[in-house]
Formats: sequence, structure tokens, C-alpha cells
Amino acid sequence: MTEAEKITRIRAFLPSNAVIADETLSTFLASARDEIISWMYGGRAQAAFITDVPSRYENVQCMAVVSGLTLIGGVNETSHSENGISRTFRYSDMVDYIHNHVYPIAEVR
Repeated sequence: MTEAEKITRIRAFLPSNAVIADETLSTFLASARDEIISWMYGGRAQAAFITDVPSRYENVQCMAVVSGLTLIGGVNETSHSENGISRTFRYSDMVDYIHNHVYPIAEVR
């Protein structure tokens, strides 16, 4: 999936009145890509040769961006208090979403 296709997919999940520049979405995608690769390989040397997210995790990359962006509003909330202002989100951020949906590659020595 190309970056443009990923941006189109992300926009489909956002409110129609959301004004987010493509450059911002590209930055979120790059950050999610880097975290997925790092999480998969645990910082091992192989990660240096990986340039993009494996196809099986492209949707996770897109949804991680959506998860990160929805923290701005109340879309990702699981509970909310009013006067004491306490909010709980299903995923605390993109990294949390990735760590819950990407399986690290195990290495046998």
C-alpha cells in the first residue's frame, strides 16, 4: 500500500470536519512505521535493513495513526469524569496501540 493510499484510509476514519495536513499524517505514519519495525525486531541489527512495514501490519500502522489522532477528541475514551477531569482511553497513544497489535519476532540462540 502506498503512503497516499494509507492517508486515504486514515482520512476515512476521521471526522469529515477534521482538518489535518497530509504532511502531518505522513509524519504520524513514519513514526508508526519506525515503532512497528523497532517493536518487531527489538532493536536487533536486522531492523536497520527494513525500510517499510510488512504488508500484514499496514492496517495496524494506519489504525495506530487513527488511535493517536483520536486522543485529541473523545473518540477513543472508555471513561470520563467531569469536574475532577479524569479521562481514560482504550489505548494511551500510538505506541500502546502498536504494542497491542504487533507481535515481536523471537530469536532463538
